[in-house]
Amino acid sequence: MKPFLEAHKLRLTTISPIHIGDGDVFNPVEYTIVDNNLYIFDTFQFIKKLPEKDKQKLINVSHDALQLQRFFKEHRKIAIEVSHTIIPTVPSIAKEFKEKLGKIVQNEGGRDRNVLNRLEINSHIRTARKLYIPGSSIKGALKTAFFQYYLNKKEDQSIAKERTKNGEYQFVDDWFGKFEKDIFSKLKIGDAMSDELLSKVFWVINKQRSKNDDKSSLSQRLECIEPDSELLTEVTLLKRGENLNIDSEEFKSFPYDANNFRIIVKNFYLPLLKKEIDWAKANEKLVPVKVRNRMVKAYNKAVEKKGFIFKVGQHSGAEAMTLEGLREIKIPQAKPVKYVKEPHTYWLASEEKNGKNASFMGWVYAEFIN
Repeated sequence: MKPFLEAHKLRLTTISPIHIGDGDVFNPVEYTIVDNNLYIFDTFQFIKKLPEKDKQKLINVSHDALQLQRFFKEHRKIAIEVSHTIIPTVPSIAKEFKEKLGKIVQNEGGRDRNVLNRLEINSHIRTARKLYIPGSSIKGALKTAFFQYYLNKKEDQSIAKERTKNGEYQFVDDWFGKFEKDIFSKLKIGDAMSDELLSKVFWVINKQRSKNDDKSSLSQRLECIEPDSELLTEVTLLKRGENLNIDSEEFKSFPYDANNFRIIVKNFYLPLLKKEIDWAKANEKLVPVKVRNRMVKAYNKAVEKKGFIFKVGQHSGAEAMTLEGLREIKIPQAKPVKYVKEPHTYWLASEEKNGKNASFMGWVYAEFIN
């Protein structure tokens, strides 16, 4: 018998900022910031608009990164005129750009060497200048939830507790590979798109879970999809399949129908969202009440209605990669190497570099609409 497939439209609503990068960055020779807006421009079009005398000046300074930044700063009106994309930024990033562009940070190692602010901004993945969430990212975000359900169904998990000499759970890794190949490969998820998808540049900062303070050890500038954005994708579900190469009889017919799909994902991610809601409540000076209320609203909708929640994208949290009692997070910096059930920090998208007016990363509310 051939597998029976069901195609469903899936509507995603972002609960918090989401960043999925592809390695591209915006740097100050291809963007400028004015009035809290980031203007991205094509360098070729910029040069075409330059007066002839300034073209020669650009050639003269092209070998000097510091002078090059200053040149583009002086000609920001042309940059705005030829810009093809405008992205809002949080005011603190716009302020930093104004203060630090074309200036030296330090003399590296006491030597007479200019070290300037790179002011790079990691861009969100896009196609034809439209942002989207790749189907592969969504599928990856759901993978652990389904595998946890899968392991819970197995009668004998005792062998999974035995670590090999290198500290990994060989049993889990072997079964995870089989699961991906024989079961999860049958789940198809398309890219999530929207014609009106909006983004914003935030600070993304690393905060200690155990501390309630304004200090941040790590920070980045990331372009993120804004909260309350809506996207659509299509999910193709394998309702029934035969001849799978996996040796667990109950999974000859894996429950990929829409209702089971929703329940499996919801049950895995609800405790994670609840944990972050509790942390936000205990850290109100970092996470505003309005942000926590948005998280609580999504939590209640997932409990009461026919939707579900999950986390996706960069800095969405290492817990999404762990399994109950089976797979833990490796901390290679520790001596000896440690395995922990949850990370020691949260990554937050923030209005301020010190972490105030912050939000958790990556949360999505999803609902089948047909």
